[in-house]
Amino acid sequence: MTGLTGIIKFDHQGFRSDFILDIIELNNKDGLKKIGTWNSTKGINFTRSYGDVYTQIVENLQNKTFIVTTILSAPYCMRKDSSEKLTGNAQFEGYSVDLIYEISRILGFNYTFRLVPDGRYGSYNKQTKEWDGMMKELLDQKADLAIADLTITYDREQAVDFTMPFMNLGISILYRKPIKQPPNLFSFLSPLSLDVWIYMATAYLGVSVLLFILARQIHTVRVVQSSSMQQKPGSSGKSVQATQLPLVHHWIVNAAGFSPYEWENPHPCNGQSEVLENEFTLMNSLWFTIGSLMQQGSDIAPKAVSTRMVAGMWWFFTLIMISSYTANLAAFLTVERMDSPIESAEDLAKQTKIKYGALKGGSTAAFFRVGNSLEIVQDHSDNIRAGIDDRYAE
Repeated sequence: MTGLTGIIKFDHQGFRSDFILDIIELNNKDGLKKIGTWNSTKGINFTRSYGDVYTQIVENLQNKTFIVTTILSAPYCMRKDSSEKLTGNAQFEGYSVDLIYEISRILGFNYTFRLVPDGRYGSYNKQTKEWDGMMKELLDQKADLAIADLTITYDREQAVDFTMPFMNLGISILYRKPIKQPPNLFSFLSPLSLDVWIYMATAYLGVSVLLFILARQIHTVRVVQSSSMQQKPGSSGKSVQATQLPLVHHWIVNAAGFSPYEWENPHPCNGQSEVLENEFTLMNSLWFTIGSLMQQGSDIAPKAVSTRMVAGMWWFFTLIMISSYTANLAAFLTVERMDSPIESAEDLAKQTKIKYGALKGGSTAAFFRVGNSLEIVQDHSDNIRAGIDDRYAE
């Protein structure tokens, strides 16, 4: 049996199958007009073209007045600076104002601006299950459309329809460029830690004292071993009367690890001189050690085996330390020039020196609040600071 919708046919559950329905549209110009068909297998099939749809939309918008909600946000929407009192749409200017003006001129509709009462873009409160800001104005049908720098988010798309965005931007971090600090007087100490400098100073003093003791201990051993040696009056410990030691005494001195060669004759031409001198006084020991550390050297040179061994170990130590210091200094200066305190949202959340905030109810605050990283969300909640009024996130 055939009817208006086609062959009357039922499936095994008793429902109609394989039937066609016409889609009818009522308009002011043509009255009832067929614009497509629907069937249970293929779904909707519109028969009118895109041109017909566009023409119909333009005709429906003609001479209609829409309430447009917006928010003051430079450079999109701002109040005009004028000596006269402006009212209505004339009191606003900006990119959004120019954009809606051009659209209305092309499509032939009228509009009236209305600022959002709470001054917010719109965020969803999961506890009250309500929106605020411009989103609330649209959902409560207090406004027909909104035009502003309103970011398209997943939650907002579930509630209202968006046009194609007129600007595509991500989250940008704007901060003042750090002011370059004047060089610190002690910046040359930065490549090494304080502990290393303390250890180096201790080693410097220790090696200097050790050289002084070794150079002096040689003569002390000789005095102990030879009772016939007499110190020359007025020598102040620098010059002594020389006495030939027996062979057994020389053997004891060498076995003790000391050498008599730090004591030398100040007059080499006089082989019978009774005066010996030692260059390694305490001050000379300090000067020799610091000269080696600074890679400069000095006119003082160790002559005994023991003092030469200590000096050699000290030179090797200073070679390693100077090389490490030079490498660290070059790296320190390079890193200082390339230093950028904030490179990402993670860097912003992990630092505590820079106070920051996001617009309350905005997409940026929502990003930090429901971000993928729980650590970032927690750090952001701990570090973010309120702005000058309640428009900013807390």
